[in-house]
Amino acid sequence: MPELRWILILLGVLLIAAVYFIGRRRQQVPSQRFEPHLPDDADEERRGSVNGDEVDLLIDDSWQGTNVDEVEAFHDATEPTPIAREETPHEESPPEAGAQSDERKIIAVRVAARSSTRFRGVDIIRLLNEEGLEFGKYGIFHRDAGGSGSAPVFSVASMIEPGSFNLDAADIEHLPGVTLFMVLPGPQDGVAALDDMLGTAQRLAEQLNGEVLDQSGSTLSRQRASNLRDEIIGFQHHLVLQKRQTPAGKGRRRFL
Repeated sequence: MPELRWILILLGVLLIAAVYFIGRRRQQVPSQRFEPHLPDDADEERRGSVNGDEVDLLIDDSWQGTNVDEVEAFHDATEPTPIAREETPHEESPPEAGAQSDERKIIAVRVAARSSTRFRGVDIIRLLNEEGLEFGKYGIFHRDAGGSGSAPVFSVASMIEPGSFNLDAADIEHLPGVTLFMVLPGPQDGVAALDDMLGTAQRLAEQLNGEVLDQSGSTLSRQRASNLRDEIIGFQHHLVLQKRQTPAGKGRRRFL
C-alpha cells in the first residue's frame, strides 16, 4: 500500500508538470504566429511608396541631377541675387512670402495606374492641358499663379526619370503615373494651393481610371488630406512666428 501511494503521488506530480508546460507553450504560440504577418502588410503598403527622403530624391531626379535648392529655384527665379539683396538692406518694399526664412516644405502626391497597367502619355498631356496647366521649365507642367514671373502654385512631373514629358513621343509613350508637388512657401495660401492640387489629382485619377496615393504609397484618404492641411497651417504659422523674431534689416541668404 505505501508503495502504491508513492506511485500515485509521483504520477500526480508528473501530470501537473505536463499541464503546466502545455499551458506555457500555448501562451507563446500567438506571439510566434503574429510576426510573420508584418512583412506582408508592409509589402502591400509599399506599392509605389516613397518616404520623405525618396520624395526629395524623386524631385531631384526629375531635373537631371540638380539639388533641392535648384529645384526650388524656379519657384522664385525672379528674386534678386543674395548679393544684391544684402547690398540694399534699406530697401523698404515688402518681402515676398517666406522671404525671411530658408525653410521649405514639399507636399507631393501621385496619380498612379492600377495594377500593372499604364497611362497613355497622350491622355495625360491632354488632361493636364484641359486642367489649365502649362508646359514649361524643366519639361514639366505648372499651375500658373497668374502673376508675371511668379512661382507656380504646383507642378506635375512624370514618374519616369528624369521626370520631364516628351511631347513629341506622347502618342507612343506609356507612363506608370505622375507626381504632383508643391513647394511652400509659395505664391498663394498653402491650404488653397493644396486644395487646388488635390482636386486636380482627383480629376486626373477619375479620367485615367487611376488612384491618388500619398507620399507613403497608400491611397489618399480624406483623413490624410485633412492632416496635410493641418501640417501646412502649422508650417505657415511657424514661418509667421519666425518672421516676427527676425531682426529688421536681415533678409534671407541663399547660397548657390
